[in-house]
Amino acid sequence: MLKKRDSKYELLRIISILLIIASHYSNYGNWYSQTRLTSFFDPFGKVGVDLFIMISGWFLSVEVFDLKKMIKR
Repeated sequence: MLKKRDSKYELLRIISILLIIASHYSNYGNWYSQTRLTSFFDPFGKVGVDLFIMISGWFLSVEVFDLKKMIKR
């Protein structure tokens, strides 16, 4: 049986997507003071990518891997 997704994790995943978008826009967008913004938003993009991958991996592993079923086998 699949677990129901918790909305707080979905919200955290949406926030991580916004951090990635802000980082990309600060690097490749048309903001006027780009040197200050690039150095400010760059770490947020790296944190956003890590969060997004960990949360997505968790949802995928919960659906595929079930420890109780593996132990019974």
